[in-house]
Amino acid sequence: MDFKVLGIRFLTGTLFFLLFIFLINFDTNLLKFFILLIYIIIFIEIFIYFIKKKIIIFLYTFSSFILFQIYLFYNFSIKSLMFMIFLIICFDTFSYIFGSLFGKSKILPSISPNKTYLGALSGFFISIFSAYFVFSFSYNLLLINYILISSLVIIFAFIGDLLESYFKRLSNIKNSSALLPGHGGFF
Repeated sequence: MDFKVLGIRFLTGTLFFLLFIFLINFDTNLLKFFILLIYIIIFIEIFIYFIKKKIIIFLYTFSSFILFQIYLFYNFSIKSLMFMIFLIICFDTFSYIFGSLFGKSKILPSISPNKTYLGALSGFFISIFSAYFVFSFSYNLLLINYILISSLVIIFAFIGDLLESYFKRLSNIKNSSALLPGHGGFF
């Protein structure tokens, strides 16, 4: 495991999470503007770095943007946003740690050469447990509903990550940019 990359990844993720907490507590309209800015950066990354299937990548990202805007304007909840961000950060971090240390069997080596079954499963279960431990006091959900919602968030985040890796492989790039150290760009 590359502990330097892990440290940079952890630091960047923590700073980003703290920035979200600050923006949520400071002004939710500023948070919405910040999210719009992130999508603009993603579109710029796609325009600059991706060669093949650019229109499909734009449509994929634009549909994500539209769905997120619908969520922000019609069903926005600070708790649910923080819950989703926390789940995704935990999943990404624990998958990386356990996959790097113990993972042997690759999931889709031609698309994402470092993702392992053990990493994905470890990240999945540890992040559900961690998020339940952190957020269970603020939600009035049955345990099964909590597990189902958490699972859906993680599964869709994982599928999105695989799609992003697929698009990067088509364009022969390792990272979509260096703007988010340790994470390979905003896309």
